[in-house]
Amino acid sequence: MRTEQNLTDEELCMLEQLCYLGPEVGKAAGLEGFSGITERDTGLSVGDILEAFDGEALANLRKLGDEETGRSCISGTEWADIIEYAADSRLKELVVQDTMPGEEGISLAVTYTFPGETDHAVTAFKGTTGDGEWVDNMEGMHMADTPAQQAAFMFIEEQPYARITVTGHSKGANKAMYAAVLSDRVDRCAAFDGQGFSGEFIEKYGAEIRERADRITNYSIDTDFVHILLYPVPGSRQLYCRGFGIDNVKQNHSSNSFFQTDAGGSLLTDAGGLPVIVTQENGRNIPEDPSLTSLHRFTAWMLNNAEKEELAAVTGYLAALVPVVRSERPGSEKAEEVMRITGENTDAASSVIAWFAAYMDQYGYDTSDIDRLLQALGLDTLDETAGFSIPAEEINEAGFPMGWERFASRHGMDPAGFHGGLSTVITLILERLMNGRDDADIRGLMTVLDAVMASGTGIRIHAAAIWQEADRKAVRISGTAGAGDRQAAGFRIRDFSDEALSRLTSAMDRSSVIVVPAGALQAWSGEEWYDKTGAALTAGGLDALAGAAEETNRISKAQAGRIFSEVRDADAAHAAGLEGLLSEAARISALLSEMAAT
Repeated sequence: MRTEQNLTDEELCMLEQLCYLGPEVGKAAGLEGFSGITERDTGLSVGDILEAFDGEALANLRKLGDEETGRSCISGTEWADIIEYAADSRLKELVVQDTMPGEEGISLAVTYTFPGETDHAVTAFKGTTGDGEWVDNMEGMHMADTPAQQAAFMFIEEQPYARITVTGHSKGANKAMYAAVLSDRVDRCAAFDGQGFSGEFIEKYGAEIRERADRITNYSIDTDFVHILLYPVPGSRQLYCRGFGIDNVKQNHSSNSFFQTDAGGSLLTDAGGLPVIVTQENGRNIPEDPSLTSLHRFTAWMLNNAEKEELAAVTGYLAALVPVVRSERPGSEKAEEVMRITGENTDAASSVIAWFAAYMDQYGYDTSDIDRLLQALGLDTLDETAGFSIPAEEINEAGFPMGWERFASRHGMDPAGFHGGLSTVITLILERLMNGRDDADIRGLMTVLDAVMASGTGIRIHAAAIWQEADRKAVRISGTAGAGDRQAAGFRIRDFSDEALSRLTSAMDRSSVIVVPAGALQAWSGEEWYDKTGAALTAGGLDALAGAAEETNRISKAQAGRIFSEVRDADAAHAAGLEGLLSEAARISALLSEMAAT
């Protein structure tokens, strides 16, 4: 039976919010026994599940105001709006058919159908859950298929439905897009802030991507920092959205930030009662935030140019670092953990810094761009919560070779002393790597800062060693593959050489029809059976068939020769055009060099 009701992308995004509706939200609402949507809810409708959130429970959530509740950067007031909308809209009719269990009983995916629907289902994948999936996120930088992606695909393949719509946020969006590329039963994918894929994935599944990419729409908050990771699915639809209710860096990646709210932070709906996702302003598509575009290009540039072994090392470092930076720990604890991880991964840390510096140098970025990038990643907050201040006298006494006052004057810093934290140190390192000056002073400063930080925390990050290694690596880095996203191959390289044409025509000759000519039957013309069986007529027909086959072969060989000739002519014309463009580029380059010299 088929009673399909297609949900809009806005409704799918709202359904995705329920993946994050866990025990913490239930507890904040005064519902101690609520554990989210789990296996035990199979057969229940969304309305049945949300029935526990009565007026009193919703009021309890609203009392929390803007205080984040649960693990998804959604406030108490926002949760009340989400639950109220889902309980009053047609989403309430959806019935839970299957769940994919994860850590601590949390469902990594939930499959729903409308009542009576047997052909079509909707599966919503939850975002990153637990440290294990953070590691999986990073493995996606250099692997075609990660364990979490494969598990998501298998979950889809196990569903007993002819067609499945998939949705997801963050890691869940990546899983949804992965399933949409690999499964011929996924007819539509609405992804939200989904990270991309490795070059290995795009190369391995080029044919599937060409066939199915148009089923995928990936919505991203214009200031979100996760969608920039890796390559988007070539040919998919990428839309940037205005974010709402964003009060800190992490909320740029909150699943709820997609929905338009009023000045008081309450959910708005359109004339049809649907939540609103803003993808256009003044008739134009919203662009990606420039600082995120820069970071996006950097990740693509490194993926395109770095060796696989170096990428794997950087992946491990970031897999350990990102959860800490995004955690709810106090600033001082967060900074100490960042220092510890960096101290244990000095080679990978130096690689990140070296590639970052080489990229910014190649594309002409300056220190203001560094500030924006650190801001986008949230690393600037480490300075605010766990920075330090070192008087000039203490720096000089520690053996700073050129003297702090002179160094501060050169870099526009406070001559009274060093004030800052991790992002300040990163900025200093990148500046020096980019300007190519003598590094004795910066190396000395790194030694002093390392000692100061170690005295306060007992953790040494070996800043001077990281600086020197980054300096060495930056010199050898050559970004020859550009900073663009990968594209799935839309063609196959074919051989149009003379040798290939000869092989083709020889094959045509070998496939000619073998017949018995009429003359070969004349020896039996006096036999009684000869006239009765119509042998003469048969022999004539076979002769005609042989002639037709020979003519077909002749025409086919002529057509093949013409096609090969036309392809070679087109190839020669394109080559000549490219040579002309290269010659013109060289002329312009020489002219610019002359202008610069004068």
